[in-house]
Amino acid sequence: MFAKTMPLAFRIQGKRIHGLYLIHTHSVGNMEKTTALVTGGTSGIGLETAKALAKQNMRVIIGCRDRVKGEKVVGEITREVQGADIHLGPVLDLSQPDSIRMFAKEYKYPLHVLVNNAGVNKAMNDSYAGTIDEI
Repeated sequence: MFAKTMPLAFRIQGKRIHGLYLIHTHSVGNMEKTTALVTGGTSGIGLETAKALAKQNMRVIIGCRDRVKGEKVVGEITREVQGADIHLGPVLDLSQPDSIRMFAKEYKYPLHVLVNNAGVNKAMNDSYAGTIDEI
């Protein structure tokens, strides 16, 4: 099966945003069995991406550092998108290798699409200076 791309556009503060393409291995017509993990999905582009994917009938998993904020976002999207299949994943702080390991152990869904939106701000966490090999 070949990977395909699907353009995704949405609005942030009234402006239409283009240029995000999802790479996936399912038929574009049937996103119902596709699971997307959106890191940093509690605000900004991550939040709007999660909503757009939910509207495409994808199962959306929000990966975020703040569980309370994540629960609010899941509730918001559930109210906004009829029939949304949206869930809060385990707590995920991409600046902490232990958090990434724990997320990987606790994550229970298949993964077809990764929207790696969360940023790691070194200024917020000077203690982390590792590499992917250390994870």
